[in-house]
Amino acid sequence: MSVEFEYGFLRATFGVIRESRNSPRYHWNNRARLDDPFVILQRTRKGVGHFHYQDRTHTVGPGEAFIAMIPEESRYHYPADGREPWEFSWINFYGELSVKLWSILRDRFGPVVRIPPNTPISAEYENLIHRAGHHQWKDRYEMSALCYQFYLNLWSQLSTPGITPGQNIELAAAYLSTHYRDRLRVKEAAAYAGVSREHFTRLFTRRYKISPASFLREERLKVATRLLSKTDLPVQEIAFRTGFYSHAQFGQLFRRKFKMTPLRYRKKAARRILRR
Repeated sequence: MSVEFEYGFLRATFGVIRESRNSPRYHWNNRARLDDPFVILQRTRKGVGHFHYQDRTHTVGPGEAFIAMIPEESRYHYPADGREPWEFSWINFYGELSVKLWSILRDRFGPVVRIPPNTPISAEYENLIHRAGHHQWKDRYEMSALCYQFYLNLWSQLSTPGITPGQNIELAAAYLSTHYRDRLRVKEAAAYAGVSREHFTRLFTRRYKISPASFLREERLKVATRLLSKTDLPVQEIAFRTGFYSHAQFGQLFRRKFKMTPLRYRKKAARRILRR
């Protein structure tokens, strides 16, 4: 469908509050799309998705949203090793000014931004989607004003991050759980939560009865056991996919927890499957 560009207006034309995908067949190549230029802002509610942009794969976890421009050299999809459905919401912004402004925001804050749940910016985002999806506008001026308001409020939040410590710790736990593939350090999770490394460790340990580093290690080992049981991937590849620094580190930590090597675990898992 041809879209008439209106310079000076931001246009949120359509959005979906809740969509769920659980198959790698869900895959969009944004270079191959023939649509007129527009912006996609897609926020994860549950699970994780992948957004590939500028030769980097970004994991988009709960409370995070990717920004894509159509058309461009980027793509997004359900992970091949996904553990649960990717549930998300999304909204499209049309208009020449939309593309210009969202490009500026992405250049400033990166292709994946935070829209945490149970916050004013999250409520504003979903209200904008609802109104866009049902065309609840008096006129194009009201639509553009609401889009401007959301854009500026999001910019303000990204410029001055930080919500209450309790909310931050839960978001940080979700961040660690969904970014286990990345070689994260505790100080990076603390920065994500908006507190110092020491304060973050105290709050996290009090909340989950385990340190952030131990929590991340347990998440990685949990995924590793699933890959050992359900795939024939080499152990070295599993170590890489689950965020360990080396094959040797993975083997050492795995033996410490399970009292056996990864290959021994795989053989035992295979025997259990055969006995069923």
